[in-house]
Amino acid sequence: MPSFQKKVLDEGLPPIGVKVIEEMYVRKMNSIGLLSKKYIPNSALIKAVKNSLGEDFISSSYPSRRMADRKVFYAGSSSPINVQLTIALLLYGDIESFKEALQIASGMHFDKD
Repeated sequence: MPSFQKKVLDEGLPPIGVKVIEEMYVRKMNSIGLLSKKYIPNSALIKAVKNSLGEDFISSSYPSRRMADRKVFYAGSSSPINVQLTIALLLYGDIESFKEALQIASGMHFDKD
């Protein structure tokens, strides 16, 4: 089964502004109690990622650096792509839910050709 990251890349989604995606993530994080400010406390996010995605995912996605060593794991749109995709997977769980959230947040409708 293809990974979430591969599915996102294969989906052929149109460009969507980073601010739209960041606001989408922040709204979702607020709704599930993960965020009270723009930045998530590292301990809360890392715990959520470990509990939801597992140690195997973490070690394969972040092989060169321990997650706990990061000062800020998610720093909005300035976060690296692997962090962005980890957040998307954590918050939405599958490509269809992520795509639906993107469509709502952007006001766009898109289908894969």
